[in-house]
Amino acid sequence: MHDSSNTVMGFVSGIVGGIGSFILEIKIGLMNDMLVAIITALLCGAAGVAGKEAYQFLKLRIKKKMLEEFKQRWLSRTPIWFKKIRRISLWLSTTAMAILAAGVTLPGFTLPEIVKTICSWIVVGGITAGLVSTTAKTDASA
Repeated sequence: MHDSSNTVMGFVSGIVGGIGSFILEIKIGLMNDMLVAIITALLCGAAGVAGKEAYQFLKLRIKKKMLEEFKQRWLSRTPIWFKKIRRISLWLSTTAMAILAAGVTLPGFTLPEIVKTICSWIVVGGITAGLVSTTAKTDASA
């Protein structure tokens, strides 16, 4: 059963917003503005319904077995090579975050935009590499 209350609320808020716009400032293109407000509100309401449906769909698809396998991988022994990758990625991420923090906290010290971008990518890449290397397993049945 589909709940269209979000769409109805979006439609009603669009009408109320259009009427409020008419009362507060009378414009020549009032109908155009009301139509734009109604369409925007309808799209927002439809996006809310679609998001709720997508969440319900994904919630049904995630199985307990997948979560158990992830937990098993997380708690299993990590190979030496991946431990090294995890340490290096942790070091790189920490260093990049320290550089980014220095640009914010130190007075009179500003980082060039390219340095901010590179440090941000290093932080994201380091965290990702650390998480992926943590879930590597030693046995061949992985």
